[in-house]
Amino acid sequence: MIKLLIAVVAIALAYWIYRLKKQHFFVRHKSPEPVITTLEGAEVRAFLDWDTPTECLRDDGLRCGEQFRAKQPPDLPHSERCQCEAVKLFYTSAEVFQGTSTPTSRKSGLGELPGEVALALRLLLLELHDSSIKESFMEFWERLGAERIPEEWQEPMRQLLSQTHDGLHHTPEST
Repeated sequence: MIKLLIAVVAIALAYWIYRLKKQHFFVRHKSPEPVITTLEGAEVRAFLDWDTPTECLRDDGLRCGEQFRAKQPPDLPHSERCQCEAVKLFYTSAEVFQGTSTPTSRKSGLGELPGEVALALRLLLLELHDSSIKESFMEFWERLGAERIPEEWQEPMRQLLSQTHDGLHHTPEST
């Protein structure tokens, strides 16, 4: 009688374990799903042209918001000639922390520029504004110019930067 009781309990236990497995109670998930959160903020975007003020160039690309270093955007407009705008941004945590976000296109005096070209133009404009070296535009262009810029944008950017150089340094070529 005891053997029969042990057999019934063993069969009942086996059936109970079978039902739990069927309900995925013992199934282990291979890896946890990543938690993706959305970061909300604003980005300052300057209109890149030959007469863009220095403070606009410095703040271009500045991201502000709860999760960013700068909590508030700067007061806009910076000056009378400022054409900056604060654009709302929404990033996922993966884009920010894994570096998968790409630079967005920008408005400029040359039209709509791809993100990488706009970044190169901004850096070259800042270099012109910050340069304490009195040099001709051709010396500047040879020192910093063409290798950073895609072929199709080199001539328009060279003309825009030359106009900026002439405006900043008041060279005799601009008269």
